[in-house]
Amino acid sequence: MIKKLIVLVMTVSFVFMLGGGLNTSNIKLSDIAKADTTVGWDVSAVVPSGLEITGSLFLLKSIAGVVDIDWDSSPTSVDFGTLVPVTNVDDEFLYMSGANAYAAVLVASTSGKKYSITQTGSDITSGGDKIPAGAYILSPDYQEKDVLGTSEQGACPGIVAAPKSAVGADQFIYTSDLAGKAKLIRAFLSIGGPDANGEIANYSQGHNGATGIGAKQLYEDTWEPVTGDQPAGTYSATISFTVNLI
Repeated sequence: MIKKLIVLVMTVSFVFMLGGGLNTSNIKLSDIAKADTTVGWDVSAVVPSGLEITGSLFLLKSIAGVVDIDWDSSPTSVDFGTLVPVTNVDDEFLYMSGANAYAAVLVASTSGKKYSITQTGSDITSGGDKIPAGAYILSPDYQEKDVLGTSEQGACPGIVAAPKSAVGADQFIYTSDLAGKAKLIRAFLSIGGPDANGEIANYSQGHNGATGIGAKQLYEDTWEPVTGDQPAGTYSATISFTVNLI
C-alpha cells in the first residue's frame, strides 16, 4: 500500500513539472519584441461621377469708365431695359444700346474629364420684328484673379472663344485642357456695339486683372446696329449654357 502511494505521488509531481516546464519555455523575449506597435483600418470613400454646370447672373456696372461685375446684384433674368441712343463725341447718333448689360458666371464639373461649354440663344423678337442678331453680343472671358474656392484660379488652362452674336445653337464658349479642371468662366451679354477703338474684342487666354494676355480676338460675326427706326415693342428671347464632354 505504501509502495503504491509513493508511485502515485511521484507520477503526479512529474506531470506537474512537465506542464509547468512547457508553458514557461513557450514565452520568448524575441517574440514579445516582434509584437505590433500600430493599429489601423482600411479607409474608403466614393467620389461620384458628375457632369454638371452651375451659373449665376450678375449686372455689369461702370465706375470711372471701367466696366466690371456688380457682385452684389442678383438679377433673375436678362433684362436689357429700354434701349438708349449711343452718340459720338460730336453728339451724332450711332446706334441703340441696352440700358443694362450682364455677366453669366459659369463653372463646369466633369470629374476631371475634358469638356467644353457651349451657348444657345434665340433671336430677341416682338411679334414679327427682331433685334438684329449682330447687335446681340456675347463675349466670353476668363480672369486669372477670379477666386474659385479659396484661391485665385490662375492662368487659363484651356481656350476661350472669340466674341460673337448670342443668337445661334451650340456655340463654343470655352474648352478645357485634358485635365478637365473646373474653372470660372464669364460670358458677357449686351445689346450694343464697338468700343471707343471701334472693336469688340477679348483675348484667347483670358485676362490678368486689367491686362489682356494672349492674342486679341475680334468679334467673329458681322456686327449690326440697332438703328433709330427699330420698331417699338417689348422683345423677348431665351439663352442657355451647356457643358459637354469632348
